[in-house]
Amino acid sequence: MEEQLIEEVKELVNTLNNNTIPTWITILGIIIPIILSIAVIVQAWVQHRQNKKLQSYLSNMDIKAQMHSDFMNIYNDFCFAQKTLGFAGGRSYIAFSNFNTENGVNVPFNYVTELNTAMNTLFQAFNRAMLLIPEQETKFRDALKTILDKYKDLKKLADEYYYNSTALNISTIAWQQIVQEYPFIPIYNYQMLLANQQAYNTYLEKCKTETTTTIDDKTKKLIELFKYEKFDVYFEKYVRVNVEEVK
Repeated sequence: MEEQLIEEVKELVNTLNNNTIPTWITILGIIIPIILSIAVIVQAWVQHRQNKKLQSYLSNMDIKAQMHSDFMNIYNDFCFAQKTLGFAGGRSYIAFSNFNTENGVNVPFNYVTELNTAMNTLFQAFNRAMLLIPEQETKFRDALKTILDKYKDLKKLADEYYYNSTALNISTIAWQQIVQEYPFIPIYNYQMLLANQQAYNTYLEKCKTETTTTIDDKTKKLIELFKYEKFDVYFEKYVRVNVEEVK
């Protein structure tokens, strides 16, 4: 485009020197194409600037969308770990009281397995979070670190109680005492035990130990860490949709 403009200027000079038709007509005939050429160049430059701005805007939108997705996944993974804490309703002694396997389900094993699954999910989510959360946001990073550390502590205690057979031994002793107090209930017959509310409550009390109490206390304190002001508030600016931008 610039080369064409230069040629037209040269043509204007030559025409002024050699042409016999009125000068103003000659000048007008040459200047108009030059003006049009300049207008095209300006328009192309403006369009280029607009395209760059649009590309930058779309790029920023893509980055924001990806960040929103990443933080939502981290948030959901932490919430999954929170939900798992409610498996025994904060009463681990109930989960560790029934070692019968019914329909392929063993409650104590399921309890520690769910904690393990949640722990693995939490680890991965925490690692992703540390890559994305700016280092200056220490409160956010510390909040997630605290949850992770306390979750590890809870899982370790629950694993030891189950895999060392302590929970099974406590349950067995409780059953032996129950059949002495309630001779009409056969040992390990949970259906008949459940049918007698007094016997069942007595059995559960015998399954309570210092360890189950500690597990339940740790569980309750962990759940507290998921309250809005201690957890959700830190995710807001990363996951809240800006309505103005959507419009």
